Amino acid sequence: MVVEPSFRITYRAPLTTLMQKRQWNAEIEKPSWTAVGLHHKRAHIAKHFTAAGAAEYGYATRSRKYTAAKQRKFGHTLPLVYSGEMKANCRAPEIRATSKGCKVVLQARKANRRNPKSRANMAAELRQVSAAEAAQLAREKDRAMIRRIRAARGSETKQI
Repeated sequence: MVVEPSFRITYRAPLTTLMQKRQWNAEIEKPSWTAVGLHHKRAHIAKHFTAAGAAEYGYATRSRKYTAAKQRKFGHTLPLVYSGEMKANCRAPEIRATSKGCKVVLQARKANRRNPKSRANMAAELRQVSAAEAAQLAREKDRAMIRRIRAARGSETKQI
C-alpha cells in the first residue's frame, strides 16, 4: 500500500507580498490617490480665492478699472471671484482617482472665459499648485499608502 503524503502550507505575511498587480492597484494605489485628491480639495482649493493665494500662485494683475468696478458692485476685491458663482461651484469638486494619479475636476466653466486684452488666465490660475503644496500632497500620498499597507494582512494556503 502506497500512501501519498500531502501537506498544507499557510503563508502569513503582509498581504502586499501576496498581492497581484491588479489587486495592489485596487486596494492600495487608487484609494491612496483618492486621499490625495480629498486633501487637495480640503486644504488648497479655497486658498485660490484669497489674496494670499494670489500672491503665492503669482496671479496676473487685473486692471484698475475692473478692480474698482468689482469693489463698487460687490464690495470685495477677491481674486478669481466676481459674483461668487465660480467660487461656489468649486466647493464640491469631483475626484477621479486611478492607480497612476488623481484629477480634481472643478465645475468652473466661467474660468474659461477670457478677455482678449487681459493677461489673466483664470483656468490656468485655478490649476496652479505651489511647490509647498506639492510636497504636502506627496507626504499625504505616502501616509495614505503606509496606512493601507499596514492594514493589509492576509494569508495564502497551498496544498502540496
